[in-house]
Amino acid sequence: MKTAFKEGIIEKSYCIFLDLLGFSSDVLNNCASNHAQEHLSNLLMALKSAMSKFKYNDDYGMKVFTDNIVIGVPFKKITELSSWCPEDEINDYGGYASGDILSEIYEQYFNNIIDQVIFYQMEMVLNSFFVRGGWSSGSLYMDSNIVYGDALIYSHELESIKAIYPRIILSDKLKTMVDRMIYNKAVLLPFPYNRKYEIYGNPTIPQLLEAENEIYFVNYLFETVNWEQKFIDLKRIKKHKEIVIQKINDYIDNEHILEKYCWSAFYHNKFCEYFIVHALGQELDNNLLISEIPYTDKKWEIKWITF
Repeated sequence: MKTAFKEGIIEKSYCIFLDLLGFSSDVLNNCASNHAQEHLSNLLMALKSAMSKFKYNDDYGMKVFTDNIVIGVPFKKITELSSWCPEDEINDYGGYASGDILSEIYEQYFNNIIDQVIFYQMEMVLNSFFVRGGWSSGSLYMDSNIVYGDALIYSHELESIKAIYPRIILSDKLKTMVDRMIYNKAVLLPFPYNRKYEIYGNPTIPQLLEAENEIYFVNYLFETVNWEQKFIDLKRIKKHKEIVIQKINDYIDNEHILEKYCWSAFYHNKFCEYFIVHALGQELDNNLLISEIPYTDKKWEIKWITF
């Protein structure tokens, strides 16, 4: 894969740090039961599929070390996104925005990155590898030997300390940027006439959802939704349900890890409720839901991000 970074030059960038949940336990268990080769083959197959959209895209840098993956995306110049715009750069536009047109261009750019991340996470999960991660921005440099910059530190802290469950969460700076985009869609032209996604008449970005403590996280199950055609891939939803239940059963005696997969079950059910019923206006088949979740926390919360 070609590097997205200029040799030896640190750049303002997005950084996404990803970790596979329970990977060490899985390796130990599979080695002990003589299933290590099968586990490795499944991992390699999952990674090949999940990384396919990143691998051949020169906008992304990537480093993989077993269960840790770092993705770097240098900020695009506005002239690379739209040749007629006079602004030099829009990636920090939330601090000094200069209008709705720049906002619309930026949202398309940012959503393209979200779509890549959603694809990665969904492919890994459907191969029974659950992903936890942090997504931040800052200074970053990547090449074949090194990853350097405060964006890496921020993303790793989000993943290891704040994410907790199998979810990829956004930094406070990116949350502010997302809020600004939604505000622009609600208030500024041309957004009132270009609302691709709405819920209850309000603009939203359904690729993201809000959890407890005002955490924004990547809604990877959105990969199953065709919003415009009011279609949802029920086969993949059912497969997700089966995999989550299997993980719960596998770790029923390990409370620390079990809690993580119980959150995935909670997320699965909320997704079905929100997107099948409220967004697509369809009747919910209760057989899609995970009926028995051994552990739930009353502080868990999932809701739309909207104006």
